[in-house]
Amino acid sequence: MADPEVPLSRAALVLAALDHAGRPLSRYEEHLDVLAADVAIRVTDPEAPIDTCAEVLSQVLADEYGYTGDQVTYDNLANANLMDVIDRRKGMPIALGILYIHAARAQGWTCNGLSLPGHFLIELSRGEHRTVLDPFGNGRMLAMHDLQQLIQRLGGVSGRAAAHVLAPADNRAILIRLQNNIVERLLRAKSYENAARVIERMVMLSPGESRLWYQLGTVLAKSGNLGAAMRALEQCLMQKPGGGIERDAALALHQLKRSLN
Repeated sequence: MADPEVPLSRAALVLAALDHAGRPLSRYEEHLDVLAADVAIRVTDPEAPIDTCAEVLSQVLADEYGYTGDQVTYDNLANANLMDVIDRRKGMPIALGILYIHAARAQGWTCNGLSLPGHFLIELSRGEHRTVLDPFGNGRMLAMHDLQQLIQRLGGVSGRAAAHVLAPADNRAILIRLQNNIVERLLRAKSYENAARVIERMVMLSPGESRLWYQLGTVLAKSGNLGAAMRALEQCLMQKPGGGIERDAALALHQLKRSLN
């Protein structure tokens, strides 16, 4: 699938369902349809100003349905599971952002995610007009100085680096980042088997991304599944990633083989 064809919200729901065996998708898909329909009711003019469209998105998702950032239990795994986010009406920035993107794209609006370090925003655009919203902050629209302050607070990047973090994130990158939030929390808890299972999903999303194969190999090794770890590292090396990843993968593979002799 070409990246623009990847169904972002549907894929996020399928990923969520993998951790909720037996829970049907239909109720959540219907909710996504309702969000889109409620936005459509409020914006009937296809040429409505971008700021108007942004205000309506915030009104529907934040004010009417109560979607907000979970600032109290931010590291709760439920905050990165779209099913749980819909049930709880709260989550982390990227999961909430997927809901905003879905509702906006359903109207035919150009809407993309912005993957800042440690945060996720969405951008509505039409021609030269752009508006940035913070889904974690109840859909608040960010003026340019707000955006600059946020970037400085998150990482202090500027110039070319700032332009990079404000570049639109593609659908696969959003889904992988969503899953990586889960992986990071599982690794902190030393739940290596569960972390490896989630990384396997990331590999399915983007099998040509060598760093994911390397990450999978190292986590599988920590879980004790050395055979699968070696296969993952070999797959990484087959892609000839070059640089540090190739060197680290080759070293990790060598050490695993030595440990089995």
